[in-house]
Amino acid sequence: MRETEYELRRIKMQSMLGDAKYERRSSRNQMHVIRVNRVAEIGDFDGLSGSPVFQINHIDGRYSSEAFAGMVLRGTATAGTLEFLEHGKVISVLTKIVDGDVKEDTTA
Repeated sequence: MRETEYELRRIKMQSMLGDAKYERRSSRNQMHVIRVNRVAEIGDFDGLSGSPVFQINHIDGRYSSEAFAGMVLRGTATAGTLEFLEHGKVISVLTKIVDGDVKEDTTA
């Protein structure tokens, strides 16, 4: 969550941790929808764009592993959902940037 005061040249930021349940693939290409738990505690989804999404994989009921799932692009608190771009696309774009394969006037 971030609050910006441009006139004062001040940015106030705070981190947050939330959990959600995978709901479905989005109608948008390479996007997925998650349902956020405890929406009332978060209150507002403004400022969540760009946040990483991680998934927890449960193994044999005793172990778990974590993995990068993607990056939040949009969401609505009233619906209680966030849409995120899947990890493969995020990594692909970042790799292109690092390799210098993205021109300034194009979007990835």
